[in-house]
Amino acid sequence: MSEAIERRAEQEPLLTGLMEDHDRLHGFFVKNLESVQGDERDIIIFSVGYGPDEAGKLTMNFGPLTRKGGERRLNVAVTRARRRVEVVSSFRAGDMTDGTSEGNMHLKNYLDFAERGRAALSSDMSGSVGEAESPFEEEVLKVVRSWGFDAVPQVGAAGYRIDIGVRHPGKAGTFMLGIECDGAAYHSAKTARDRDRLREAVLRGLGWDIHRIWGLSWYRDRASHEHLLKEALEGALRGTRLVPAVVGTTASPEFLEYEEVDLSAPPAWTVPYAAAARPPRRYRYQPGDLDALNDLVSYASHVVGAEAPLHVDTFHSRLRDHWETGGVGTRVRANVERALSLAKVSGMKIKLDKQGFIRIDGAQSVNVRRPTDENDVRKAGTIPPEEFDEAVRLVVADAIVITEEDLYVAVRNVFGWARRGSDIQAALQRSLVRAVKKGYCVRRADGTYETTQV
Repeated sequence: MSEAIERRAEQEPLLTGLMEDHDRLHGFFVKNLESVQGDERDIIIFSVGYGPDEAGKLTMNFGPLTRKGGERRLNVAVTRARRRVEVVSSFRAGDMTDGTSEGNMHLKNYLDFAERGRAALSSDMSGSVGEAESPFEEEVLKVVRSWGFDAVPQVGAAGYRIDIGVRHPGKAGTFMLGIECDGAAYHSAKTARDRDRLREAVLRGLGWDIHRIWGLSWYRDRASHEHLLKEALEGALRGTRLVPAVVGTTASPEFLEYEEVDLSAPPAWTVPYAAAARPPRRYRYQPGDLDALNDLVSYASHVVGAEAPLHVDTFHSRLRDHWETGGVGTRVRANVERALSLAKVSGMKIKLDKQGFIRIDGAQSVNVRRPTDENDVRKAGTIPPEEFDEAVRLVVADAIVITEEDLYVAVRNVFGWARRGSDIQAALQRSLVRAVKKGYCVRRADGTYETTQV
């Protein structure tokens, strides 16, 4: 291959420098299966240097890949790309015959995936497609096996991986339980986000009975969670929810969704907080003066029209900035309350409730508003309850199942809170109680929250 490129470079000078760049991290290289380990590039062209003979016969001998350990060599080769792998082959997966070589089997599956994409992933659940991904999973796997169950790690199903699949001891060729081992310390954020959003709903739809174990809970109270795990296994043994170990190819897996997730971006269901702009005119009176009432009525309509629902403390903050006044004393507060009672937005009255929240009478829609800068970051106590509850509902709906700690972190990120505080925790607790009462989610026996919106 190197010689072919050098010959081509004689006609195309742009290729001349390729073979001279020996930068291990960025330079161009041509290497065989045996020597590629440790190298990474944005794009890897994976060329299969074997093919049919003159008679069209394909000999199932692919050198080191066919020999023992060939599947590991293939895994190394096709995971060298940071962004994309381009596969070049003179034959297709369907041209290969089955045999005993694990390396050949993996090559066949990989070529099938390269050609058909994600549809190929839903056609095989015959066993493990990888090793346990964390010490946590390895511990759970050992416990399950110590009880006499046949458990395998990383079972491929419908384009996902189930952390541990447990086969039914009396019904060959079936899985009776899937075990998910969740812990932020063991999975990348992208994998966790992808799994939390779609995995459980899809797998249950395919017939899987799923038992979820949270890493932090396992290490804090292992005995209790081992007991729950054993109960789940015994229940699955008595149950009827069995999944065939081999399923037919899905020609058009329309029940799956895929999306590229930008983890630095705010959730798509949030909107930017739109703070009221500073009015162009300067006010003649101080907001505590009786003569300022007419101006305050006009000003209240302007601010509430832009920011409702909002807390009266937020209104006072806008007033100080826009009127360039000092503190908000008793006289100013009384004037503000009177102005709010007289002001209207698009003909609708403004209401100030006992908790200090200002709303437009009759307004129904609820938006979850994210800060656009540090000036828009609101205190937990100034977030309207309906907005807080909507954030909780949507976070849980995205995750499907989520721990209270992960929910706490997600809500903090939505509203731009960099700190952990008792006021934030208390507001979340109140919102969770309301969310359960409203039917947005349910609290499961293990302390996690599950959406009812699927």
